Amino acid sequence: MGAGATTAIQGASAEELAKAAGDLSPEQIAKLTAALSAGSGPFEKLWPLYEAKMKAGGKESESDAAIKAFQYNFKVLASGASTMMPESTLEAVAPLPELEKLDITPKPELLDATVVLKLNGGLGTGMGLDKAKSLLPVSGDNTFLDLIAKQVEWMKAEFNKPNMNFMVMNSFSTSEDTKAAFAKYPGLGTGSDLEFVQNKAPKVTAADLSPATLCLP
Repeated sequence: MGAGATTAIQGASAEELAKAAGDLSPEQIAKLTAALSAGSGPFEKLWPLYEAKMKAGGKESESDAAIKAFQYNFKVLASGASTMMPESTLEAVAPLPELEKLDITPKPELLDATVVLKLNGGLGTGMGLDKAKSLLPVSGDNTFLDLIAKQVEWMKAEFNKPNMNFMVMNSFSTSEDTKAAFAKYPGLGTGSDLEFVQNKAPKVTAADLSPATLCLP
């Protein structure tokens, strides 16, 4: 691929790259990556591919916020800067008060301005699962999600706050399974009142920082 073609590729928009990439063979994708890798730093060479990939990836990756967040992280990675925090730079946490020694006056009215939020984006692939790890049974027939739901229901009843807000932050991999599991607890909410889905970011190849695949499925 000549210098003129490389310049044209680097000047193309993310939408143009995404459209063109769908018609490329694996060999052509490899040549495209090599062309972009000539004459500039890793970030400048590869970012157009990542931007195109994210814009083609659907609602979990195409938003400006998702793209800018990944752009920042990828720029740091491509720079080679260390992100480690040496132990010598850390300070011990100051002593914390003990719960039993605190003088607490319950204020249930604060629940009107509270959202109980649970992180629920991880799959249990390391445990041989292909669903949300929160679907593991932990007490009789109760899964983690059952215990969370029952805890929230108890709080609503105990403090007479039936409209207390509860949400889970799912990933695209756990959303459907989680909503199905919570269907037997209609008091928790449904749809966008129950969940929001975290961003989806591309996989980066360790060897050369290129996208693991050019286009998201």
